[in-house]
Amino acid sequence: MRRPIRAALVAACLPLLTTGCLQVKTVSADDPTGTTTPSPTGSPTGSPSPSGAPAPGGQQVSPPGTQTTVGQPLVVPIKREGSNAVARITVTAVTPAPAAPLKKYMEGAPAGSQPYYVKTTLEILSGRINGYYVDIHMGGITASGTTSSSYDTDSDYTACPINYEDQLEAGQSAQICHVEASPSSDPIERIYWDDNDTYYEGDGTEVSWVLP
Repeated sequence: MRRPIRAALVAACLPLLTTGCLQVKTVSADDPTGTTTPSPTGSPTGSPSPSGAPAPGGQQVSPPGTQTTVGQPLVVPIKREGSNAVARITVTAVTPAPAAPLKKYMEGAPAGSQPYYVKTTLEILSGRINGYYVDIHMGGITASGTTSSSYDTDSDYTACPINYEDQLEAGQSAQICHVEASPSSDPIERIYWDDNDTYYEGDGTEVSWVLP
């Protein structure tokens, strides 16, 4: 059974315990590297595209069941909890993590579990994501086909801090980090995103990133 997490977003100029003042990066098709600015307020731009339809910036919305590799982007609509957006999601790194410092965050994890840091970039192509937490429903699939367990840390865990954002609008991006864990004998093979609707891990229609 999948265990969705609440992967929270980087704050725009929000003083965290160890990272100081963080800012949101503004990106565009003409400026893929982006410029860093404080998060503005304003009206959402554009509207989400259905699966398989053209998305802003000339990219296609990823069809259900799409798989790619870590480091490559997928484009999905996000409609939940007051959010209505099209987002480009890129799992940028999945790396084994030391278990000892994560013990307090991994309550209930079986003995011998191997944790992984999962780092993700979320870019809003159109619309707006609202809410102090944004539920983007990520998880892991192991070599045996079972789902891994998902965990959040906190803002002072510098190796993989949980971060916050009140809202993200079109042209803004944020960095997300969370922890996945599986038995050491059953390593994680891919990271998935679903919305329990168009994309659903339970029937194989999730989008996912395959580890090298």
